[in-house]
Amino acid sequence: MPPAPRAGTPYPFGLHSPCAAHESETDPHIEQQLISGWKKQKALANLRLF
Repeated sequence: MPPAPRAGTPYPFGLHSPCAAHESETDPHIEQQLISGWKKQKALANLRLF
């Protein structure tokens, strides 16, 4: 599990996270397939962080 982000970090998972890498580097069609899964993961992570 990645460390909690510092205040002012633009991305909840930070730049070194696999999630961030997938979102920025995957092709749009694949991104569409993954997006619901990532949204669920982010929602859960945000609930834990805040």
